[in-house]
Amino acid sequence: MNNTSPLKFILVSLFLVIASLKIKEKCYLCFIGVIVIGFLFFIFGIVKLIKQRNG
Repeated sequence: MNNTSPLKFILVSLFLVIASLKIKEKCYLCFIGVIVIGFLFFIFGIVKLIKQRNG
């Protein structure tokens, strides 16, 4: 995971949010799980982007 671009993590988080909106009607707990995972990927991507720019 260290070689992965931070922007890819942010992009994956956006796709997870879009996918979770399609899941929402079928399984509400799955919707919440996918949103949480997408949020974690987003935070990880932002932190990695900040570390990459600072050094």
